Amino acid sequence: MLHRRPLSERFSGLLTLALYRADRGAEALSFYLEYRRGLAEELGAGPGLALQDPHGRILAQDPDLMVITTVPSGGPLSGVPESE
Repeated sequence: MLHRRPLSERFSGLLTLALYRADRGAEALSFYLEYRRGLAEELGAGPGLALQDPHGRILAQDPDLMVITTVPSGGPLSGVPESE
């Protein structure tokens, strides 16, 4: 999915968090840096707060990031058509 929408902050954030939770913190940080670089090159912008916050929390090794809360109704990707 991400290859079809490489600048999607939502999907990038989910992947970054999933990598971190899978004990692949270095890959999560590397992916974030690649995403940030891509945004800068393509749009001349940086990631929004929705992705900056988890990045900072990963750097700080915030233990709360490992706590998985319940999924809101509609699932984690509600509003995203199944065909994507």
